Amino acid sequence: MPPPAAVEPRRSAATSTNAARFPQTTEDGEHQLYGFLTTTPNRTVRPVHEKAMPVILRTPEEIDVWMNAPAQVALELQRPLPDDALKIVVRDSKEDAFAA
Repeated sequence: MPPPAAVEPRRSAATSTNAARFPQTTEDGEHQLYGFLTTTPNRTVRPVHEKAMPVILRTPEEIDVWMNAPAQVALELQRPLPDDALKIVVRDSKEDAFAA
């Protein structure tokens, strides 16, 4: 089943890098590491995850700031989305109905 047409893609504030050694493993060699920026959850997310939610970039301008601005400016994007910006569409399901 395809996702609803009204759902627009969102992007999270993330970064990646290569590392010669990953701290939690004894394996040598190149490892691709990923991380994403979190913030306090808004009222929509808090019942699902009370500790944090990802920083979600909603506009091309926010993406440009995240990718190109000095860190001090980019970190101003670390804020929860407005409570009405996300909608929980499935609860208590371990399977992604839209995958495939």
